[in-house]
Amino acid sequence: MGQSSAGFSLEAHYYDGGLKKDNFPNSRPVSGLPAPEHVIYADPQNLGKEDLTFELCLIPSDQNENWVWLGCYAASADRQFGDRSNYVGVGIWMRDLVAIDCRSILRSLSQATALLNKEGMTPSLHQKFLKLESVIRNHYLLPRDELPSGLVGMRRSSSSSSEYKEFEIVGSLETAIADVEAAVLNLQLAPTPFVANTKVRFRVVSAPRQSNPQSLLPALSELFLPLVLSLPKVVEESAKTLIQLKGQYSQLKSDNESMATQFDSFRHAADRIATERDDLRLKVTEQGGELDRLRALPYTTINSQLSEISRRLEILNVAPRPSEAPIRPTKIPRPIEPIGEPSTDTRLALQLLQYFLIIVLVIGIVVAITYGILEFLKHPFRLLS
Repeated sequence: MGQSSAGFSLEAHYYDGGLKKDNFPNSRPVSGLPAPEHVIYADPQNLGKEDLTFELCLIPSDQNENWVWLGCYAASADRQFGDRSNYVGVGIWMRDLVAIDCRSILRSLSQATALLNKEGMTPSLHQKFLKLESVIRNHYLLPRDELPSGLVGMRRSSSSSSEYKEFEIVGSLETAIADVEAAVLNLQLAPTPFVANTKVRFRVVSAPRQSNPQSLLPALSELFLPLVLSLPKVVEESAKTLIQLKGQYSQLKSDNESMATQFDSFRHAADRIATERDDLRLKVTEQGGELDRLRALPYTTINSQLSEISRRLEILNVAPRPSEAPIRPTKIPRPIEPIGEPSTDTRLALQLLQYFLIIVLVIGIVVAITYGILEFLKHPFRLLS
């Protein structure tokens, strides 16, 4: 019974200082139930001491939902005020549900009615009713939407009579339960139920009543005949449903295979990305090591060599002018980031070549100045032509 729209409740009527009504399970009451006045036994004075009456009704609620009532009634007395032509009854409310195991339900309701009539609503009987509610709800019912749509049963319409249609069943309780079972199945599932009424009673008596004769229930063959005749249509509808389900299954299978292919593709892409990530991580590690190596180069040694070259230049510049300062090469600052520059040996060779050219240039200038001085001393007063 896993449908969210389905509703079910077990209800008990008894007299104990007046009419009492209990619903089970009372720990989680069902919303939308019709008022109990719809299923109160209106004429209990007509119930014989040994009579038992089953009742099937289709009753709309205030929310315009169709509820089915299947109950069992017997004559009883008020436990406080005595016999005042009262009754006791136990029944079930069903919404969007069908009683499939009707025989077990009818037998359970008759036994519960007898116990309630005998003991009253004691704590022990209350616990038994809770268990009975659970058994009926979980084992004897089926959601209507799981049945073929052709099995409609009685339904409310403008032509349906609001009066009870009452049938009399003469015989033992077990025989009556078999007959009532066939009638209840007919009323719930037949495309055209055997009566148009939406309120039907089945009075079980040990002998016919001459003073108030009742209609006799049709034979079992007549009750089951509409169900048998509807089987081909039901089978055809079920076959169509199975074909649709098969098509849906094929589509779902195809979609599942497509999703599996996409999943494999995504997994391969993820593996490729993970490999590229590991390669990049390795390259970053290697570049970090190279950066550490470059940062550890002996810049102090290079600066010492430049200082030595500067000292030798001072020695070569033996006659510096007072206004001239000796040329001193500037120390090369330590680079911040050596990545991308030439190697250390190449850079050192270029720097040495640069200073060598500077030395040559300085020597040339000194020689030219010396040569000019010597020429001036040889011809101090020669006029410029």
